[in-house]
Amino acid sequence: MPEQPTSTDDYKAGEIAKDMVVTNINNRQYTFMGVELGLCNGNSLEYKERKVKVRFKQTGTGQQSDEFEITQTRYYTEMLGNCTYYQFGRKDPMLPLFYDDEAYNLDKDQYGPLQYKFTFVDESVTGTGKVAINLGIQHPYHFHYVRSAYDDWCSTPYHNLWNATQTTAGATDKVVKTIYDPSPVGYCVPPANAFTGVTHNGNGVSEAPAYSYGKINSPYKQYYNEFTNNAGWIFYCSKMNGLLNWDNSGGTIFYGCHGYRYAGSGHGGLNGNYWSANPNNAKTSYYLHFTQTQVAPKYTQECRAYGYSVRPVRETP
Repeated sequence: MPEQPTSTDDYKAGEIAKDMVVTNINNRQYTFMGVELGLCNGNSLEYKERKVKVRFKQTGTGQQSDEFEITQTRYYTEMLGNCTYYQFGRKDPMLPLFYDDEAYNLDKDQYGPLQYKFTFVDESVTGTGKVAINLGIQHPYHFHYVRSAYDDWCSTPYHNLWNATQTTAGATDKVVKTIYDPSPVGYCVPPANAFTGVTHNGNGVSEAPAYSYGKINSPYKQYYNEFTNNAGWIFYCSKMNGLLNWDNSGGTIFYGCHGYRYAGSGHGGLNGNYWSANPNNAKTSYYLHFTQTQVAPKYTQECRAYGYSVRPVRETP
């Protein structure tokens, strides 16, 4: 909550995450919400090993019989946490996806009247998938997929949907909240520059771990294993002071690998993506993107029609 004190503790799985003050590469500070919008924690499912005895007996006389034992092996799976997705500039949450430890995905259960069921649609009159903004408002349960798979869901490429003062494309340090912002009172979608503290110089890192170690602002020592075990990245909140020079005084913050909804179909994929409020051009916008070996604080590879996570920051005067 905006009125609650922030934390400088290290992230611990299973504990309530508090708001954290994060310093970007240019020493600007942002207070990030403790969790993503719409987050539901993961859970595990276990069936313990059990044994069953089976006995066959000859019908009639019943004199001939046989017996053997079947062992059903233990089954265990981890279901990752999930959160709602948002198409860039829309206030409406899109249905989350479930992922298990084998990276399979499926839609989360939904309830309510059938006419308001979450669905992927092309309501455009041009066949492109792009629609006027009023359709996005009138149908908050529709994921507007695009035929190009590299485009905006909205037929008019507005720059100021999530930042009221944004008149041209580009990354900013500050955001003025709009009526389309999905964040709760006191928070807003972060500016792109709020993410730049996740690497040593604010730029993306996409090399093999042997070469990228010391460039990512994280306590991880073995990227593959720790990323997989945690299903996401843990970053230091304080900025790095150079290569291999971390500052742990501000605690750590966790970004879960919650996947996304694909712009061309609405179906899912698995990595981490968090929207900023800033557009990059008429089709793309800045977002934090990461995988096991890649961390990109101001990524622009994919388009505005994708469904990504949102991690708000507290509003500032």
